[in-house]
Amino acid sequence: AANVQAQAALAWFMDSGAYRKHLKQIRELYQERGNLLVEVLQRRLGNRLEVAPPTGNVQVAVLFREQVDDIGIALAMQERGFAVSALSNCYMEAPRKSGLIIGFAGATRDQIEQGADALASLLEQFPTKLL
Repeated sequence: AANVQAQAALAWFMDSGAYRKHLKQIRELYQERGNLLVEVLQRRLGNRLEVAPPTGNVQVAVLFREQVDDIGIALAMQERGFAVSALSNCYMEAPRKSGLIIGFAGATRDQIEQGADALASLLEQFPTKLL
């Protein structure tokens, strides 16, 4: 059965404009975090990767400039506590581009910096082949 009180509270939340205000605030926060992630990655690893600012998403796709074992790097990042996915897993056919999908919705400035440092370290450890 439907909870009448919860439905009434939700209706008020939406009708009062509070929901719209919340969406605006969270959209601005996510845009700020995404831009920070892109800035940090470009500053720290701009010669090793390509990344564009997010456009309304809470993830960015990072393309490595060299062919790297992105699955290995993703697993190593996950072992270090970062939730990333290998970009090559998103392709059904060759050629599969090497990179990462990085989420940032809940990331703090420190976590973004630490993630960029971890990625930089891993890119030094994994063998590469120029594309």
